[in-house]
Amino acid sequence: MSLALSTRLVTVFGICLIIAGGSASAREPWTTSRVFGSPEPASPYVVERVLHTGRIQNATELDFLPGSDWALILDQRGRLHGIDQRVGGVPSVIADLSVAVGRQGEAYSLEFHPGFATNRFVYVALWASGVKPQEMRVVRFELSPGNPPVVDPATATTIVAWPSSGHNGCDLQFGPDGMLYFSAGDSASPVPPDPHETGQRLDDFLSSILRIDVNRPDGEKPYSIPADNPFIDQPGVRPEIWAYGFRNPWKMSFDPRDGALWVGDVGWELWEMIFRIDHGGFNGGWSIVEGPHSVHPDWSRGPTPISPPAISHSHIEATSITGGLVYRGTRLPELRDAYIYGDWGMSRIWALWWRDGKVEKVQELAVTPHQIIGFAEDHQREIRYLDYRDGSVYELRPNPARGDGGDFPRRLSETGLFSSVKEHQLAPGVEPFDIAVPMWNDHATAVRAVAFPGTNRARWKGDYFVTPTNAVLLRTVSMEMTAGDAESSRRLETQLLHFDGLAQRAYTYRWNREQTDAELVDKGGAEEVLSIVDASAPGGRREQRWRYHSRAECTRCHMVRVAELHGNLNAFEPHQLAGAKGGAGGSELERLIDLGLIEPGERIGRYAKLADPHDRTASQESRARSYLHANCAHCHRPDAGGAVAMYWPIHFETERLKAIGTKPARGEFGIPDARIVSPGRPQDSALLFRMLTKGSGRMPTIGSAEVDARGIALIHDWISGLVQEGSGQELAPNDSTSALIVLAANLKPSDPSSQVVASNTMARSASPFARDLLERFLPPGQRRRTLGAGFAPEAVLAVHGDVGRGRDLYFDLAGPQCFSCHQVGDEGRNFGPPLSNLAAKFSREKVLEHIVNPNLLIEDAWRATVVETNDGELHTGFPVPAGGSDLRLRIATGDVITLRADEVRSAVMQGASLMPEGLLDALTAQEAADLLAFLLDAR
Repeated sequence: MSLALSTRLVTVFGICLIIAGGSASAREPWTTSRVFGSPEPASPYVVERVLHTGRIQNATELDFLPGSDWALILDQRGRLHGIDQRVGGVPSVIADLSVAVGRQGEAYSLEFHPGFATNRFVYVALWASGVKPQEMRVVRFELSPGNPPVVDPATATTIVAWPSSGHNGCDLQFGPDGMLYFSAGDSASPVPPDPHETGQRLDDFLSSILRIDVNRPDGEKPYSIPADNPFIDQPGVRPEIWAYGFRNPWKMSFDPRDGALWVGDVGWELWEMIFRIDHGGFNGGWSIVEGPHSVHPDWSRGPTPISPPAISHSHIEATSITGGLVYRGTRLPELRDAYIYGDWGMSRIWALWWRDGKVEKVQELAVTPHQIIGFAEDHQREIRYLDYRDGSVYELRPNPARGDGGDFPRRLSETGLFSSVKEHQLAPGVEPFDIAVPMWNDHATAVRAVAFPGTNRARWKGDYFVTPTNAVLLRTVSMEMTAGDAESSRRLETQLLHFDGLAQRAYTYRWNREQTDAELVDKGGAEEVLSIVDASAPGGRREQRWRYHSRAECTRCHMVRVAELHGNLNAFEPHQLAGAKGGAGGSELERLIDLGLIEPGERIGRYAKLADPHDRTASQESRARSYLHANCAHCHRPDAGGAVAMYWPIHFETERLKAIGTKPARGEFGIPDARIVSPGRPQDSALLFRMLTKGSGRMPTIGSAEVDARGIALIHDWISGLVQEGSGQELAPNDSTSALIVLAANLKPSDPSSQVVASNTMARSASPFARDLLERFLPPGQRRRTLGAGFAPEAVLAVHGDVGRGRDLYFDLAGPQCFSCHQVGDEGRNFGPPLSNLAAKFSREKVLEHIVNPNLLIEDAWRATVVETNDGELHTGFPVPAGGSDLRLRIATGDVITLRADEVRSAVMQGASLMPEGLLDALTAQEAADLLAFLLDAR
């Protein structure tokens, strides 16, 4: 869409951009928002702040001083803060415990001696980062009563120390037996897993829970080894070890009912674990396993059998587990005897009930906006939790709205975003904005606005924005019902992207026929067939399926990186805003900064200004790259879940694209010597095929089902201009895919002769791709009736499938291309999970459900990882167990690559499946049923 058309549409919908000379006018605050919470059933509990009103940055531990009204909060720098609970207010610093490590280190945990009332001993876990080698220390101080309590730094006594740098643990707990238990991590960075190979070794403290007796010194050593420790008499073994096989045990507590030790163990790539340890010698399995996932199965194991966790949470719902406590209070009797724990990364709180040696029930209690670093029990045995970010303390309260969707607006008029919905007039404080290059939207156009509560603004995070809590991005999509006639334009939907403080949530409102309001679409989405007068379409009318996307489909494009909050804001990003005109000769980015919607940035001039793809005064390279940025880069960028390591951000240099001259990893579609982009040869470029086809292999899989003729012409000409030695426009065989690409790129839907050529070619062609490339040139009545996006499963399940036809379709180059990732028996590529013997695990209904929604259940071994090397190379694939510290990755070609540990800058596990949605959309119900029959029959 051209910039001129974009501006005209803004006027049509009553949204006027602020075009001001000089500085922007003062921003009006948005005070009318009603977009809060979610339409989904509410959590059973909410949280309420308690204890104090101050701020303690990077808090790590909350404790309640025995026999006192004082509460204590330890921060990561080692400062101890005190709060008089009778007064509340702002905490005060009462001690700096980092003196014990030369004020160079971190503090993790604090524990009172069982005899604290008389000896005043308090133990602190401190990491000494200023010594070589770096080490963890358990240090004892004396704390005297008072208002406030006083810690004497001169009493600091190191009880035990061990080398550690990375995953340090470390939590301290006195057991019911009077012994001191403390945890140690594997002293490693996240990648590669367990580089010191210490998880199953017993000759050091690492990856273990240690048990010592601090009441009985052993000569000059300030502790002794309990006689009943499990490895006390074994040579070459540290006798302090009580349990082992943990990656980074973070927060422990003893079950008051039977003395078992609950441990939260922070996982690696796939799982977070809660262990319940009821005996010495317990082996948690790291790094042979990570919960249920195999990591290093060939490595040597410890002397005792591996025991499974009490529960494992996948990285879809947890990323950094925090161990908790068994609830013994009276305020929430329904949670009595439940073990309550949380997650630092995903901000969730759960309860589990342990009965007869197993987990009887698990319940998610609340989703919070906090980084839950630890739990504590007050003197009334009520549980509080601590937020790492600012040291605030919270407790659970029953949610009055539990079980229902609350007051989330069901109509657009209820959102507080409009002063007049009918006129599409925005409310005060809701600011329209323009972008440089809108994505192709199947002939539709869109206008956009942003709304931040009050006068909050977006902040920078690298090359992206983080929006404030309860921010809303708005996009209204319209279609001309007579192509070329702006007066016939009809609003179809308004899309909202709402940041609730935890993640970006997407919602769609469908406009009514009267164009007076819009209704919230069900979470599964909806579909409508539009009949549009269009002189350029076969027969002069375009029958177009319009998809109102499901919330899951929206999330797929607005992908959120694990443990990150910003998500992918797609259009609201620096390149798009820097390239759009914002008035007074400046850009939209500058205008929004001047308005106070975005915080000032130091490098705003460095962002590439996207070119209008159809402005011939711009270079062909910048026009094509801008088009690909707008239409492809939201998925084809690092950490966005794309299955192929091909990237289209505008600022990526050519060599980082991994597309020019690169063999396709996910299908060649019968193209001889295919490349993703074959310089000088558009007919041999898989990119152009995927844009042209209406069948299997079409890209994008979500968001577009119609071919963009102008976009095709642009990319065709751009590829033609990328001439390299040996490239050129040699004629392809008449029946090859390359010849069909040339034909499909040059026929005109409005030309009756094109219809004849397309029909005749399809009739005589033996190519399986002819129909999908050329069928769009036929009148609607002559086209196949495919399932389309969002089809009802019953449409397939009601049809009897044929195994033979299904096998042919499975291996058909024009089919869903299952074989390019999966093996059946020995056939196909060894990349994704094998598909033999599915019938032994899943019903017919479940197999279909997993194909339609590949993110429904991702087995632990099939969560992909994006690895970035130190020189900026990106690799996507599945980790393959390997000995030593090297990282082995199976990539989309089926090959296994090996990366040395010192080559790896980062390795990020992806939250979404590499299998794309929509694989069945281009099939008929019969074809889908045939494919299903073959998959269930495959052995």
